[in-house]
Amino acid sequence: MRAMIAAQDNTSDTLTELIQTSRSLRQDEITEEIVELATASPPVR
Repeated sequence: MRAMIAAQDNTSDTLTELIQTSRSLRQDEITEEIVELATASPPVR
């Protein structure tokens, strides 16, 4: 029974870490895109 509880806790911890990593990577992508848009030169007419 203890092994099952430990496995569930480890799975929960791993899922939390993966979610945090995913959010961080997504935020990095968004920030990079905003920087690219902000530093782009205006269109030539």
